[in-house]
Amino acid sequence: MIAESILHEFIHLVIMTLLVFCIPFLIRSFVPVKATRELVEVKKSKGRYVVFDILRGIAILGVILIHVGYLYTKFFHINNTSYIELIDATLRFSLPVFFITSGVLLKPVKRTITSYVVFLWGRVKKLLPLYILLTALLTYVAHGFAVRTFLQNIVTGEVSVPYYFMVILIQLYLLYPFIEQLSHKRTFVYGTLIFSVVLQLMPVTWHLFGVPLAFRFMFFFVWGIYMREQLLKGMLSRTLVQWFFIVVFFFALYAALPGQYYNMRPFYGVAVFSLLYLFFTRPHTGCLLERCLEKIGAMSYWIYLVHFPVMQVLFSAVAFQVDTDMSAVVLYALITIVSLLVSILSGWLVKIAYVSAQAVLLGK
Repeated sequence: MIAESILHEFIHLVIMTLLVFCIPFLIRSFVPVKATRELVEVKKSKGRYVVFDILRGIAILGVILIHVGYLYTKFFHINNTSYIELIDATLRFSLPVFFITSGVLLKPVKRTITSYVVFLWGRVKKLLPLYILLTALLTYVAHGFAVRTFLQNIVTGEVSVPYYFMVILIQLYLLYPFIEQLSHKRTFVYGTLIFSVVLQLMPVTWHLFGVPLAFRFMFFFVWGIYMREQLLKGMLSRTLVQWFFIVVFFFALYAALPGQYYNMRPFYGVAVFSLLYLFFTRPHTGCLLERCLEKIGAMSYWIYLVHFPVMQVLFSAVAFQVDTDMSAVVLYALITIVSLLVSILSGWLVKIAYVSAQAVLLGK
């Protein structure tokens, strides 16, 4: 069953690639030469771009829901998982959103050793301390005081299912100063897309000695860099046809080739990102939902790191006390709601504790 699902995913990706490359208006829209259709104001709040926080808020909620499905099928015996797989496939735009926004929001780096070191140090001191701290804690819980295992977990992210993202993101930051200028060329974006698709079809390239490699996800990062000016200035073409076409074709193929799909969804990921971006940059007044998504997006890093271990504890507790007569769908819905709330609350508490500890250590 797993082998069939992987085969379906590979066939799906190949067909999507051929479709987009063979239809001129799709490939031209996918990597546009320039955007002159419409200029909108991209709002800022406290130095942050609101729309990208909103998109990250949606993305982190999607990540949580994906992991709810993963843990649900792991802890409970479910006869029919088709609805979980459909939800899972629908939400596979989530990680592409994080990679794209990371590429968009980075500033250009001069090609000097000093600039490179300053850039990397800024990324490292922002991301790694909490990642290392939580990796140490989870390693200790699982293995006790095992230094070798701890160091291995740092470079592989194996201590928690979603931590591979951190390893990949650091690799992309290491590559950024070398690819930033190349990423402004359409040919490089196309080449990266083909490269990423080919690597996705070759699982042997996904890891090196247990370390997850970033290369098959590089397209999202490069696409974000390429589209930086257009996205920061609200100049993305507001023609929706191509994006809806890609999304519809994605689900049409999924209906024919159902299964467990994973995170390298280049066409679907970019299409959903673009649709969400266009929706949340349209002329309108921000509503309560958008403000909530913005707040969640602003602390998405914290939620990402803590949500999975917290949910594991939650599922372990629920699995032994659940009403076995309850409908599987109802149980899934209830656990989903609780998981979302607990994950957001945990991320918020960890952020407060971490920032407070930093203030104390720095004497502020």
